[in-house]
Amino acid sequence: LPALINGLSDENENVREVAMRAGRVLIKSHGKIHFDKILPILQSGMGDTDYRIRLSSLMLLGDLLSMIGGTTVLRTDGDTQDDIRRAERAQAQLTLVLGIQTRNRVLSDVYLARSDNAIAVRQAAVQVWKT
Repeated sequence: LPALINGLSDENENVREVAMRAGRVLIKSHGKIHFDKILPILQSGMGDTDYRIRLSSLMLLGDLLSMIGGTTVLRTDGDTQDDIRRAERAQAQLTLVLGIQTRNRVLSDVYLARSDNAIAVRQAAVQVWKT
């Protein structure tokens, strides 16, 4: 995963795209079992000086959290009773799998990313936060 994270900051768009696809495949295939090894790498990527690494780490973190919580990207405002129940179930699942301290730390990282200097990171953070 660290090699993939470095590929995400490459100047070449094709290299970044392949690294992102590989990261998503890694998350899908190993995310539920090895989240404890993947999560710290993604969290450290969110603090990187390169905005591309922050953005990609945030997007992969969103994929991981969605998979663990069993959520998908919301297409509505998220205010219906079903949306609220789904969000509560996802929070409970995240707490069960990650533990309350880890869940709180991860969610605070995502919340802080909403104030990032790079607009792309801010927009991705908002999307992950809503999910």
